[in-house]
This record gives sequence, C-alpha cells and structure tokens, in this order.
Amino acid sequence: MGLEAVDRYVAQVGGRRLAEGEWGVDADGAEIGLRAHRGLLRAQAWACSAEDADPALLLHRNRSLELVRYAATKAGEVWVVGDVPLTEDPPVDRLLGALVEAVQAV
Repeated sequence: MGLEAVDRYVAQVGGRRLAEGEWGVDADGAEIGLRAHRGLLRAQAWACSAEDADPALLLHRNRSLELVRYAATKAGEVWVVGDVPLTEDPPVDRLLGALVEAVQAV
C-alpha cells in the first residue's frame, strides 16, 4: 500500500515515524498523529478542552468540513479526525491541511 509514500511525505515535512504505520507531525502548532490501519490513513489532533467548545457550533461546522470532522471524548475534549483511503499515493498534504485548518478554527 502507500506506507512508503506516507514515510516520504512525513520525512519531507520534518515529521517522525513512531512505529510501523504510525507517524507524528508538528504543523502550525498542531501535533498530528497519523496511523495506517485497515486500508485507511487516519490523522488526528487535539483541538481544545471541553470548556472552550460549543458543541452545537462544532456540529454545525462539521457539515461544511471536507475530509475531517470534530469529535469529542467522554470528558468533552475536542479532537479533529480525518480518514482517507491508503492508496499508492494518499492525499496526505490535503488531509493535514484540512486538519490544521479545522484545529485553528476552534
């Protein structure tokens, strides 16, 4: 699959490989985790704490996002999560761009 393409991309942007199929990238202040699993490449980053989020606003904003979405833990912390198919050349740059934009919007 596209693990080699993700490895190359992460190395080019100064990220690091954490384990087989897992990477970490720092982009515009967001610490992003990437993981390849079951044919998908997932990216996720912490966005804000429970007291800083308006759940209704985040649900409304989810409708306009592409590739990513807001999600909350049981404790109410807000994360941005996105998935793309793990093809030979996955759109890593587009996925990370959408993720960072959504984190910064919060």
